[in-house]
Amino acid sequence: MNKLYLNSILPRKREGVSFWSIMIFLMVSCLSYGQQGSQGNTTVFNGAQATLFGAHTFVTGGTGTQPGIIKTIRTAPFGIVSFGPAATYSGAADASHVDGYVGKYGTTAFTFPIGNATKLRPVSISAPASGNFKAAYWFSNPNDAALPAGAPFLVANLGTGVTAVSNVEYWDVDGPSAVNLTLSWDAASNLSALTASTLTNLVVVGYNPATSKWENLGKAGGTTGTLAGTGTITANGVTPDTYSAFTFGVANIGTPDLTPIIESTTDILAVGALSDLTVYIENIKPYPTSVPVVVTITKPTASSGLTLVVNPSADWTLTQTSTSYIITLVGIMGASDSQTFTARVTRTGGSAGSYNFSPVIANSAGGETNNANNRASVVIIKR
Repeated sequence: MNKLYLNSILPRKREGVSFWSIMIFLMVSCLSYGQQGSQGNTTVFNGAQATLFGAHTFVTGGTGTQPGIIKTIRTAPFGIVSFGPAATYSGAADASHVDGYVGKYGTTAFTFPIGNATKLRPVSISAPASGNFKAAYWFSNPNDAALPAGAPFLVANLGTGVTAVSNVEYWDVDGPSAVNLTLSWDAASNLSALTASTLTNLVVVGYNPATSKWENLGKAGGTTGTLAGTGTITANGVTPDTYSAFTFGVANIGTPDLTPIIESTTDILAVGALSDLTVYIENIKPYPTSVPVVVTITKPTASSGLTLVVNPSADWTLTQTSTSYIITLVGIMGASDSQTFTARVTRTGGSAGSYNFSPVIANSAGGETNNANNRASVVIIKR
């Protein structure tokens, strides 16, 4: 039979939820070995712990002041709902989760079914080498935080390389050994505004009480989803006990150094002939571009009889003005990456002469700030 232990319960009513609600939760949880469930309207008070050892189901619905929600008191000594080494759960949602602290025993990976009021916002850890872990979530500005210990966590206190910190939400995660830490977001996290709509700018940050600053923990474990929707971001090798709080941040990841290199130097074109000029765009520095790369080639005069198309069209788009060909990369160029396009120049007529084709990356295109080496040149000779 599954067991759920409540280490201590104060038998008096708090926040509209009684001692008997908790006892009902206990009895329902112990009905069978294979299943246990909760329908909310349950509070774990200060210093109390409810420990789950089997397959637990959060049930949405019901009536009362907090249907579907198990609440724990967050002030020290806080209440906690803990999961044993082999315990599992299902049914966690905005309307059914733990509003407060969740603990995890054992050395297996775990996603904490935590939230605040009617917002589920889980945090996950990889399998730790040792120690017990616990976590809670606040859907509030870290500047206004009263909990946990060490609050508030001022978002203006930025560590090296951190340029901004979320003022929407934060987590408390505690544990003594290094784990890969995964934070989750939804549209209410407003990450598009935080990151200037650029997912590559997003990192996990942790508030270090030793420095009183938010430190960049990176995103070595990668990201999923979209900024405007839902998603996750993972920082690897984080020891939670080092930090008082975690949230989303923006890191100063530097600026790319983009250089175009053109394969050919001189082509001689008769009427009806064509020349394929291969242009390589190199990102020399280990920083991703923040916006699409734009390459501009000045048009020859209208009487030159030269026209230009770009391939592959799936990777680059071509637009024209009266004076320029504007070639834009579809997507963002990665750190130390390279991209290639072919500019096909066709001579349809016109007079003989020399025409200069100069691919130029405009200053600030793609995030480029080095304007000294972002151009190349090729001469087309007609005869």
